[in-house]
Amino acid sequence: SFDPNRPEETRVGYEKYPNDIITTDGAALSRKEAVTGDDRRLSDIRYQTTTAQRSAKLAMGGLDGKSIDRAECTLKLVVQCDSLRFTSLYLNRTLKDDSIYLDDAPVDYYRRVDFSFVGVVLPAYYHRGDTVRLRVVYHGRDYIQSLPFVENPAAAPVQVEFTVPKGYVYLVPGVASPGEIQKGKLRFTSTPAEPYRWFYFQSYAGGYDSIAQVTPAGRELTFLKSKALNKTNYECFVNDDSYQPPVMAALDYFATRFGDIRGASHTSVFPLEGPSMPGLVCVSQVKCILPNSGGMYLAAGVEMSRQWFGNLMKIASPRETWLVDATPY
Repeated sequence: SFDPNRPEETRVGYEKYPNDIITTDGAALSRKEAVTGDDRRLSDIRYQTTTAQRSAKLAMGGLDGKSIDRAECTLKLVVQCDSLRFTSLYLNRTLKDDSIYLDDAPVDYYRRVDFSFVGVVLPAYYHRGDTVRLRVVYHGRDYIQSLPFVENPAAAPVQVEFTVPKGYVYLVPGVASPGEIQKGKLRFTSTPAEPYRWFYFQSYAGGYDSIAQVTPAGRELTFLKSKALNKTNYECFVNDDSYQPPVMAALDYFATRFGDIRGASHTSVFPLEGPSMPGLVCVSQVKCILPNSGGMYLAAGVEMSRQWFGNLMKIASPRETWLVDATPY
């Protein structure tokens, strides 16, 4: 068992050419040679900070509406250690940082190219219970998480104001009605009813049809159908007759047992793989599944279950990213 708060000595090998291996020893910060490990100790990690609240403004653009032209996110952090002068943020590696401010004053920070980790140098020491407000300005595209976050995985309230191109569709949890602010631009605010560590949303420009359906138990949901997803382009494409019934059955199964999805007024099904948020279910319509095997019911059930349980099995913090290959996402 591995506890990131009590790391073991590590040997790392680099192979530049076949059979030409150079090894180096990692720092031996702690050694427990004869101690039984317990995975539950992961919850005992002493994080530097915890997020109390996040608020952000995202200006979207690009041909597909998925580029973040400019973003500002303010993180209200509570210090959980005795003293703090250097702290960490994480920003998806494809997003480019422009500047970081502490109470409107710029601060020094360090970030290696193509790394998510951002080391922030605070101008003075902060102590347990103090509040730190950091404002991060950034831009980019091809991101997974659109907002910066800290190592502590505790969920926190989030509010995001979107400015988006008119004519593009965004599936976002907790959205108020959009209003036009200028020609070709819309603005709306997302305030999810539940706190989240991650904040996901889905956008699509064109090529999708909205197909309203009602499940056998009378629940409404909308399937987004892409013209580009078909048997001609994808050998493992699942036709609608084999795709939609398992998704509707999964919604009825979980909703009957656990109640309606919290924080979602409507359920939309996106036909490509991706992260889910309340009311947004990503069930790929391209799956190599044997006919009459029930595999589509299993795939739909896994994705639909995230509406109630989220990603219960996941890494404790970005320090354990190497574990992702061994755990379900």
